[in-house]
Amino acid sequence: MRRKLEVIQQKKNGVFGNDRPKRHFLYGNHEVTLEDALYRTVIIETDQETDIHGMISIFLQINRFCMVCDGCFHDISKVHYMGSPADTDKLGMLSYYKLNSDFYGSNLLIVRSIDAISTELLLSFDDIENELVYPNSAFMYMTNIGGLPLDMRTAYFTECFEPLALYVSTQVKNELIPQENPKRPNPTLYDCIDYIISLYGQICFSNEISSNMLSHRIRQMVNNRVQLMHLKKDMDNKPIPNDKERITYSRKLHLLYRLTILHLAGYDTSTLTEKLTENAKYWEQYLNKQEDSQNG
Repeated sequence: MRRKLEVIQQKKNGVFGNDRPKRHFLYGNHEVTLEDALYRTVIIETDQETDIHGMISIFLQINRFCMVCDGCFHDISKVHYMGSPADTDKLGMLSYYKLNSDFYGSNLLIVRSIDAISTELLLSFDDIENELVYPNSAFMYMTNIGGLPLDMRTAYFTECFEPLALYVSTQVKNELIPQENPKRPNPTLYDCIDYIISLYGQICFSNEISSNMLSHRIRQMVNNRVQLMHLKKDMDNKPIPNDKERITYSRKLHLLYRLTILHLAGYDTSTLTEKLTENAKYWEQYLNKQEDSQNG
């Protein structure tokens, strides 16, 4: 018997738009159709022996890849399995993705997932996730949980760059991470963030680079992480000083981490220059304005 799962998703701040054709692709033994209109519809079909939980696990992996592109997890409004409505409250695997996150917005978008997604990219993404299990899981969770203190979210995003940089240097580039202090036995978190920015963050952090403020900003992010993770009240080295800067740099780190993952998965990130420049400009303007929306 052919199994079919249909998931309807809703955008947090508008509609998806129907200006893109449907995407059809294979993912393992599953046929997947992705369609954006007022809502997003994800249809997964297979002749393989499975149940609703197995089908949902396939959807969730697709959903995680879509977040890397779109910058947020879209709300899940309806689920149908074999033509019948499913109670999402009873499907524990979906509860994590129904946390009503306050982390979203057009200026976190890198590329629309319906434009990017393919069998090849999904399989490469699976391999990356297997290598970066803990940092990717932490990154996804910090993206999706609502009401999180800004300094904590920024600290966790910052921490994710150490395993990411080590993976890139050893598994992809086959090179050592340049160290600010070569006498140290291992690269520091500062070295790891600086390394990833040097490879993939020239646009996201273009203003910091051009104004010679990059080193200062990286130190603030590292100090923010040290203060939160080690529960230090007073520090000689100052962390990120205010909420506006925490918002800005949590978003910039989020963009950079996802851009790096897309590049590692095989997406041609050279096509994203215009959108990344737009994002960087927005967050710089946001930082310099008295008031603005963090979810613009």
